[in-house]
Formats: sequence, C-alpha cells, structure tokens
Amino acid sequence: MPCPHSRSTDDEDHGIERREFMKTALAIGGTSAMFAAKARGEPVLQGSTEGLPARQYAWNDFMPKNGLTGLAKTPAHHLQLLVDYTGDGTPTEADREQVEAALQTLEDAYEWDNEGLMFTIGYSLSYFDRFDEDLPESAGMRPPEDIIDETDIASSGKIEADHADAHLHLASKHAHVLLEAEEALFGAVDEVNGVDVETDLSGVFEKTDRRTGFIGNPKERWDEDLQGKNPIEEGASVFFGFKSLFTDSQPSEDDVAIQEGPFADGTTEQVSLLLDNNLKQWYGKHDIEERIERMYSPSHTLDETGEFGRKLAERDGTSAPSDEKSMGDAAAETAEDAEDKGVVGHAQKLARARVDDPDWEDGRPLILRRDFPSTDGGRAHTQFISNQRRIDDFISVRKAMAFVDWDADDPDPAESEVQLKDHGIQGHFKVQSRATFLVPPRDLRALPPASP
Repeated sequence: MPCPHSRSTDDEDHGIERREFMKTALAIGGTSAMFAAKARGEPVLQGSTEGLPARQYAWNDFMPKNGLTGLAKTPAHHLQLLVDYTGDGTPTEADREQVEAALQTLEDAYEWDNEGLMFTIGYSLSYFDRFDEDLPESAGMRPPEDIIDETDIASSGKIEADHADAHLHLASKHAHVLLEAEEALFGAVDEVNGVDVETDLSGVFEKTDRRTGFIGNPKERWDEDLQGKNPIEEGASVFFGFKSLFTDSQPSEDDVAIQEGPFADGTTEQVSLLLDNNLKQWYGKHDIEERIERMYSPSHTLDETGEFGRKLAERDGTSAPSDEKSMGDAAAETAEDAEDKGVVGHAQKLARARVDDPDWEDGRPLILRRDFPSTDGGRAHTQFISNQRRIDDFISVRKAMAFVDWDADDPDPAESEVQLKDHGIQGHFKVQSRATFLVPPRDLRALPPASP
C-alpha cells in the first residue's frame, strides 16, 4: 500500500495530469486550447453586473481565506493582456460604450469571485498622453522610467519600460474561464458560459503581449516546465521557498485606494517581470539558516520560523518572536545588522518603507501584492503586480529593498553608503521590464478621459 503522501494512485496522477494540462492550455491560448480546457473544466455559475463593488480591484472579500493568516488566497490561474488603443486621437463615446459592454458581458457570464472571474483594467500614461488635459496629481501616476531610474540603478542589464496603453489582469480558480474570457473579449466566440457575446474589444484594442501564471507547487512546476537540474527543495511554497504574505506586510484594499479627485476609489498598479535567474545559487550557496536570515532577518532562527516560514502564522515577525521586538525595532536595526552581522533580511528592509497609521502598530505597509510565479517562455520568473495609492509608494518600497542604509527622511539612493548587491534576495533575480497603470473606479474603466 502506498504511503499517504504518495503520488502513485490513479486519482492523484489524474489530478496532476489535469492540473498540468490546464496550465499548459492557458499558456498556449487560442480557441483550440480553450475548447480542450472547457471540455475538462468544471461548470461555473453565471454572474451579474448588479451590486459589484465600485473598486475594480476589490477582490479580497470574494476569495477564500488562508487558515493561518486570514488573508485572501490568490486565485490559481492568472492571465495578463497588454493592449494598445487602435483609434486615432482620443476615444469616442462609441468606443467607450463598446469597451464597457464587452466587460459587462464577462460580468454577466461569470460570478465575481474566485470560482468565477475577477479582473481589472488599468491605463498607462502613454494612453493618457493623447488627451489635451493632464491627469490630476491625485491620480498618483508616474512613468515606469522613474522606477527604473530611481530604484534599479544597481541592476545589471537593460530594463525595458513597457508603454502599452492598457493592462488587463484576469484571475480565476479555473484556467478554462480565463481562456473563454480572452476569446470572448477579442471576438473569437459568440457565446461565453451561456451568455451571448454581442460586442467585444476588437477594433478598439489590439494585444501587444500575453502573460500567464499559476499558483502551485514550485518544485513540480520546474519539473514540468523547465530544463536543467531542479534546485528547489521539497516543500517550498514559492520559487524562493518562503512564505511571504502576512497580515503585517499586506495592507488592505482601503489602504491602497486613491483618496481624492475624479479617480477616487481607484488605485495605481505596478507591473513587472522578474526573472528568478539565480535560484540554483540561492539554494546551492546558502544553507537553510542563511536563507532564513536573508528572507526575514538575522534575528530569525530555524526553530522559530520552521522550514519555509510555515511556523510564522499571521505576522512575519521581522525579529525573533522571543525578542518581543516590533517590526519597527527590526527595521531600525537594518543598517546595524549589515555592519555587525554582514547580512540583512528582505522583509526587514521592506519594513522600513511604512507610514504612520493609528490602525497599524508598526506602521502601514504601502503596497498590496498580487504577484504570482510563471514559467512562460521556459524560464522561472515572477510576474509582480502591486497596487498602491501612488507610484511613489512603490518607489519607496523598492528603494528600501535595494539599499541597506536607505533612510525614509533621506531616501536618495545616490547618497547611499552601503549598496551591497548580495543581501536579502538581491542578486538572485533580475528585473526584465516595468510598467505603471492607473486602475480607475469601475464607472470610469472604459477608456477614461484624463480629467473626467
């Protein structure tokens, strides 16, 4: 009889085979992949445009919760579509009506939750440049070049600034839902989940890039999709191994909402491709204790975190729990740890980029992460998506991550005395591209003007 953890039973083998099939179908895309995945997919309830939240990115209340942290669990399958507006000049009202009708078709076809479909559409500064009016300062936007210039100066290699006009991020538990939604959006099918497709985005938008991702066992992902010896250790939950989403490091959706102006209840969105190109070095050069120090802080120990951080429940405790220190204490010791111990933790550095907030004991974190791993193109990478009130917030977090002696009161990296490349997870990934978008509230999502 096989042991309880064996993968040799017919049911388990079938489950692995089905999961890999769905992931592969989504990565390939197209109508053939859609029909094949749909034949093996589970039925999904229809939805309604009535009663949907004003915020496009209001996903958390519609997803199952993690039993340890209480945070919303990321949907298993993700699809990103980068698109350009095809019209001459500024969008017409007819264009806006067409886009809104196409998006409402998806909302009628699928319930707005993890079992159905959730999505956002955001717009870049390149899109808004076609208007005579400027975006209001309250929108919090900056171009991707600003992130690259201000935070990625220590990176090796060229980083691409992506200027697609718009970005669609679709997420679901079911891969076939994303495939159907994509085909419906671009006019390849007449019906989606029992709802007639009367209009679509074709003629208004054209795709410039397509990206997919999947939440699952990273060691199995490597075996299924990538070449070469698998460096990832058994039991790892992500490519770098450690659990990283905690209640004290993830702000709420309220916390990242634009507070005023015509785009209030929207948010800004930062989209990056990060190549996890040094995973073999991460696992081969550093033992488990060293990886714990680099992921969390030198105060953390294996006994306190467990392998891959699973003993850390709601909080990442960016100091050893036995020290009874707060996140702020550990953050304040970052430069001292760099000098005295020669190592600093990824989480400990990020904890410095927070703002005072009476609702947060150690300050409010600035960015809401919605990233996921991917093996698109046969390379291990992270598709890093974050929401924040303003792009400046992401820049602050990235500066804190990149520079050990970063100071919130004097955050210019050019003045940094310690610019180590080998600390935290620095040196173990490479930024390939960055993009920035404004995600308007739902009532302005269809080709919004710069000054509504």
